[in-house]
Amino acid sequence: MSARHSLGLIVLLISLVYSSPSLAQSREGESCIRGRVISQHNQQPVRDAIVELLEGKRIVVRGQTDAQGYFRLILRLRSKGTESLSLRISHLTYEPYRTKLSQRNKDHDLGDLMLKERSNDLEEYVVTSTRALRHHKDVPVPVQVINRTKIERIAPTSTRDILIYSIPGIELSQHGGITHITMQGYKADYIAFLIDGEEVAGLKNGSIDLSRLSPDNIERVEVVKGAGSALYGSNAIAGVVNLVTRQYNQPLSLNGSAGYSQLGGWTSNLQAGFKLGRFNNSTYGSYDREAGYLLSSRDGSSSMNVLQNDVLRLGNSLRFNPTENISLRWDLNHSNRRQYRNEYQHDVYDYLTNGLRAAWKLSPHSSLNFLYNADLSWRRREYVKANEVDTLHRNLVQTMRLQHDLQLEGGSNLSVGLEGHFESMLSDQIGEAKEKKGIHYGVLFAQHLWHISPRLRLLYGARADYHPNKILHFSPKATLSYKHRNWVLRGGYARAFKFPSLMELYFRWSHQGSFEIFGNPNLKPETANQLLVNAEWSRGGLSLSTGATHTLFHDRIVMRADSKGNQQHINIDGYSHMTVLDAQASWRIYNGINLSASYTFSYNPLYQKINGQQVNISRVRPHNLLLKLDAYKSWHPKWSVSASLIGQYLSGQTINLINQDSKTKELSVHPRYFEGYPMLRTTASLSYDHRITLSVSADNLLNYKANNIGVQNASLTPGRVFAAKLSFRL
Repeated sequence: MSARHSLGLIVLLISLVYSSPSLAQSREGESCIRGRVISQHNQQPVRDAIVELLEGKRIVVRGQTDAQGYFRLILRLRSKGTESLSLRISHLTYEPYRTKLSQRNKDHDLGDLMLKERSNDLEEYVVTSTRALRHHKDVPVPVQVINRTKIERIAPTSTRDILIYSIPGIELSQHGGITHITMQGYKADYIAFLIDGEEVAGLKNGSIDLSRLSPDNIERVEVVKGAGSALYGSNAIAGVVNLVTRQYNQPLSLNGSAGYSQLGGWTSNLQAGFKLGRFNNSTYGSYDREAGYLLSSRDGSSSMNVLQNDVLRLGNSLRFNPTENISLRWDLNHSNRRQYRNEYQHDVYDYLTNGLRAAWKLSPHSSLNFLYNADLSWRRREYVKANEVDTLHRNLVQTMRLQHDLQLEGGSNLSVGLEGHFESMLSDQIGEAKEKKGIHYGVLFAQHLWHISPRLRLLYGARADYHPNKILHFSPKATLSYKHRNWVLRGGYARAFKFPSLMELYFRWSHQGSFEIFGNPNLKPETANQLLVNAEWSRGGLSLSTGATHTLFHDRIVMRADSKGNQQHINIDGYSHMTVLDAQASWRIYNGINLSASYTFSYNPLYQKINGQQVNISRVRPHNLLLKLDAYKSWHPKWSVSASLIGQYLSGQTINLINQDSKTKELSVHPRYFEGYPMLRTTASLSYDHRITLSVSADNLLNYKANNIGVQNASLTPGRVFAAKLSFRL
């Protein structure tokens, strides 16, 4: 598709929606009904409430409140209308509200309308899929939400615990002191990992530093399934994982925690915040020790050192509203991780994030948002006794975005924007850290969430990424959802692409002289066409869902060995594919007792021609099962207790290992079976007045140990591990 045609399609999308009749203003022959919806509990605005005007039992106009709680409905007057009019307001976390309107042919300014909160709120809100706060069932794409309550039930000692025991299909491995992650068979390269909705630096070869965030500073985790390239670009082929940090709005707040692990590690966290007039500030700090240990197989024949890490985190978030329509936010966060390789060498990982956001509310239905975000990753090696320091890796990712959000009649909304991305890298694995490499590109995107009817919703959009080598990639996406009684059905198509990373383009590294790994400046971007289907059914306390994604890759980037044993990144000729099936069930058995189960099947054949035969070299475990039983009980207005039992099982796999004869240089295939393994975790907590909580946990309850230790084949825990944590909130 040519650049002219690609940009033309985006312009057409924007013009069609902006010219929609839903933007029409009140005129002769119409009446306007307006008001604001607020919470009875704290008089704060209620956003995303559904506002309906009824004539008898028939809905004649439907709308939705904006971020400030305002709504505006336009009623076309009819001379023969005889039935009475009434206004109905509904919201999943509030009791329904209804009032009658006295006259048909006049404007109504209803002022503030107060909603009463429901006594039992089990609902979840997300921002990742549309960059706007919406209930997850009102978004056409499948979304999983791990809220703060679910996080606390896990009693995590690290962010890694949250992912392992919440997201089905997650597997972690360690190599070179760095954690590598796969999700439902996809490496981290294919997943957009975000912090507060923004890209982070330091990702390479399927790795991510999960120690950047303390689990105490995570409010929720949002997982969007399927390609998200319409908004999030190159790394979102498999989906989006957004770690949303905690925000505090009380006049004065103070929170803290301290924990200890049987292995000798500890966690500590302190947060203080205040709200004064138009200012809101929150400061946090944490200091953790990730204990080091020897990870051994059952018979002791193989082992691996898991290194000790000390992690210091400091951060501040300042929000300022100079006027009712303008809001500003400045986030500054720093994480320092010191890894003790041995008594002579320490590796130090520093991460610094500086984010500026501004929002200008142009009208009750229109806003303009600006963002600048800089994320720096810096790795250096300290030679303790020689008192010398070498820079091993420095990566800076900068993003600028200007986005216009428009709320349309009936709850629909349109987002259009421009982005600029700038990335630079200096690494000892690229020209011995003597040459800086960089990538920069521009983006035009548009996305429209269209409420076609109360039951039918369409989320569609497009993204055009323009790279300096005059490559324009057009990524359209469309997902349709249909609600009928207890059912929500979803289906969609997305075209995505993955531009080669700087490491894939310019990598050059020698493995102790035995072989080398090369990048490839001539790599082409991967493209992917993805189909998604999903069905969800819920009734009372029971919820069931199932879904599937099928992705067809073209020009997939992999590493291949040459005749000398060296490896280089190349594009696979032709097509490869991947299929993921999933199913979830949750059951609220009794008040306070919940049972949930998730299953994932991943099929990702990856073939390499060896000695004239096609050999599957995939390392994806096909089956994953996650079970969770939660119980909560309060026996006094101020005392409560909770307990959880969480189990995960990853199936076994046979991996075809490729070896090369040092003399003849001939390749040979050696199948090796890696057993499946279970992980079981139990937690219990006692809370007083929701202010003081004592939690205890036992990880790897079955004391599992692998029969061999290798790459991506075993749990990273050395056996059964007990931990305890005390937290307070003032």
